Amino acid sequence: MFCWFGENIVIKSSAIELSCYMSEWPTCSTSNKRIFLIIMENAKTPIKFTAKGLFILSLSTFVMVLRSGYSYFAVLRQVSQK
Repeated sequence: MFCWFGENIVIKSSAIELSCYMSEWPTCSTSNKRIFLIIMENAKTPIKFTAKGLFILSLSTFVMVLRSGYSYFAVLRQVSQK
């Protein structure tokens, strides 16, 4: 669940730069153009949430957790059946 929200934030933060560029910034005043430039420069690196600095909350992390969990379950099931 948290991984889905993390992925959604990464996608939305990646779209900020394009949204600023596609706006009507050329018709703005010089001070507003500078603000747009600062926003676009800061938006080049997408926001990524981490869980205690160990891993990034994303859908790929969620898939990795599911695969690992199923692998552990399969091993435990094999051991308990013997």
